[in-house]
Amino acid sequence: MKHKKKNISLADVAKLANVSITTASRVLSDADYPVAARTREKVQGAAEKLNYVTSGIGRALATQSTRTIGVILSDISEPFFAEIMRGAEEVSQKSGFVITLLSHARDIDRELQYFRFLRGFKPDGIIVGSCSSNRQHMQRLFNEITQLSDMGIPTLCLQRHLLPIHMVRVDSVELSQIIAEYLIKLGHREIAFITGEPKWLPTEDRLIGYETTLKSNGIAVDPRLIVCGNWSAYDSYDAVKKLINSRVRFSAVLASNDMMAIGALKALLEAGLRVPDDVSLAGISNIPNTEFCHPSITTVSIPMRRLGGAAVERIIGLIKSDAEPSDIILPCELIIRQSTGPYKKWHR
Repeated sequence: MKHKKKNISLADVAKLANVSITTASRVLSDADYPVAARTREKVQGAAEKLNYVTSGIGRALATQSTRTIGVILSDISEPFFAEIMRGAEEVSQKSGFVITLLSHARDIDRELQYFRFLRGFKPDGIIVGSCSSNRQHMQRLFNEITQLSDMGIPTLCLQRHLLPIHMVRVDSVELSQIIAEYLIKLGHREIAFITGEPKWLPTEDRLIGYETTLKSNGIAVDPRLIVCGNWSAYDSYDAVKKLINSRVRFSAVLASNDMMAIGALKALLEAGLRVPDDVSLAGISNIPNTEFCHPSITTVSIPMRRLGGAAVERIIGLIKSDAEPSDIILPCELIIRQSTGPYKKWHR
């Protein structure tokens, strides 16, 4: 019969280092308290020899901080959010924080459950990836965020949010405006648009940017040219195939994100259409995949890693001192590649 090994305690470390438990605690918790370098070395050496691991629960009780940041994203499989998390983790690690990552797959009920879970878990701050436009859900979420705020836990969003919370983001309306304006300058007027999943603010914002840019250039919005790709390469592929078969004329396709642009590219090429000779194609985000497509895809670059890092820096600042809701908007950049070219009349 195996006997359970004795848990090494702080007292064991203190005894081996020949210091008080208080001194050992100050060293191992990185407390802001002066400890002689020789004493610090003895405590750290004893902890390493005994394989002692600081109790997260004990530290949290002593410091009233878990040193964790809760992050709630809509889909962690998306390269866009993967790049954001790389930036977030780089900053969090340097700052001594650990990220607890949750993904709700754009299920608003699950998003609410995760907020409630984190309220019980008590992280030091929460970062949320996007915002639904469902008003009833927003009211329930407002109640959760209010309770978190009352507990001293700040919440920040990586995109425009309907609630009065902190934001670090890019302007989703401007993203589609930049790329639509570029396509129009190339001579395109019949521009198909692939939207993201309905009832989410980024979807609505990018559609607004597309429509306002067309209208400001004297181009009527044709609802037949607006199709839904649900932020997915697969759904975008199906939507563009249907668009091609509908015989509606278009000389360019603008996708609300790069994954949908990749799906659209496959559909166009399979239909025997040349990109950009027959149809120009553009996306939004500048995920790494787009540079290696053939042809490489024109896009608007979102500084994803910088966005993740800036969000963590901001939430850590809010943990240390409360502030009124702020809206930090990072710049984006047009990246011109092989998939776009001047308008050429297309006969089918």
